Amino acid sequence: MNSIVIGTNGSAEARSAVVKGLDLAAEIDAQVTFVSVRDVMSMLRSDHHAGAEIVAIDDALAEAGRRGVTAEAESEEGDPTTEILRVARRTDADLIVIGSSGAAAAHRSVSHELPRHSEIPVLVIESGR
Repeated sequence: MNSIVIGTNGSAEARSAVVKGLDLAAEIDAQVTFVSVRDVMSMLRSDHHAGAEIVAIDDALAEAGRRGVTAEAESEEGDPTTEILRVARRTDADLIVIGSSGAAAAHRSVSHELPRHSEIPVLVIESGR
């Protein structure tokens, strides 16, 4: 395994995915690509802070640096499932790591949809685990 894509958006669930994904990457000496996706429709329906994705990426890159993991980041706009898959395919990722609240995954949530549509293995990390 040489390449891992980790989805991040600054949520507690995503932070768990970053930590666990970096643990794995450090153990197997894999390169990481962090992906943060601004879902414009979700932003319009909530008070979501538009800069949260940038902060999430900066935090994830800093954590990778502290752990000695080679990492890059991409910030995209669109449907999170579609964009994470697009980046994973383009980077020839061996694994995708994303977070989940662990509650019954809401229909159409990224943690529910991504494993159903990905030909690349997806590791779903439940927050707090």
